[in-house]
Amino acid sequence: MTILCVEGLAKRYGDRTIGPATFTLTAGEVGLVVGGSGSGKSTLLDLIYGTRVASAGTAILDTGGWRRDLLTLSVVELISIRRSTIGYCTQFLTAIPGKSGRDLARETAAPGTCLTEIEGLFEQLALPPHIWDLPAVTWSGGEKQRLNIALAALRRPRILLLDEPFASLDRPLHPIIWSFLSDLAKAGTALLIGVHQTEDGIPTARTAVSLDPTKAELPPKHKPFHLAFTSETQDAT
Repeated sequence: MTILCVEGLAKRYGDRTIGPATFTLTAGEVGLVVGGSGSGKSTLLDLIYGTRVASAGTAILDTGGWRRDLLTLSVVELISIRRSTIGYCTQFLTAIPGKSGRDLARETAAPGTCLTEIEGLFEQLALPPHIWDLPAVTWSGGEKQRLNIALAALRRPRILLLDEPFASLDRPLHPIIWSFLSDLAKAGTALLIGVHQTEDGIPTARTAVSLDPTKAELPPKHKPFHLAFTSETQDAT
């Protein structure tokens, strides 16, 4: 079942246009948004989540009994959808000073989530137990990134957007994160992940959008700059 259908999604910044991007995402699928630094990965995810306003396009969310264009939702509707359907793991952890990782997890988790489940998830993401009750702002960059992934997953969204989840992680941790994300997908969560390049972590992952600045024409001074997007169907292996 197609849960997200994006068509012609674009954002204009003066003479620069990011997009248009067109792709679909099904329940349990892992889609990759691939591109280098500054290519527009974060912008594309932000447009879908509603933290930036799109200049063009549609992003149709279809949960079976509810079908709407995310770009046309009111603020109240968007907040409701974020609580129940769409999660977003950014590159940065937002935490109140003094709040521990365990505190944040309890406050963030979906109703009915038990402490044992939270602790098991922390262990799966290789977060050492001795830091769980320390203020999250004191954790290392890689620990904060894994906590961010945990918090997003604990909301149990139907769709999870992840913006460069490996950015602060040592290479040996990548297979651990891929394994965790693969388990989420097997449980039915649709994942859309911004990455610099495809990896071998999830064999069934595919490139949904490839942002390739090298294909863009370098314009004269007064000619608008358009960043090239191409949609791909090959496996990210």
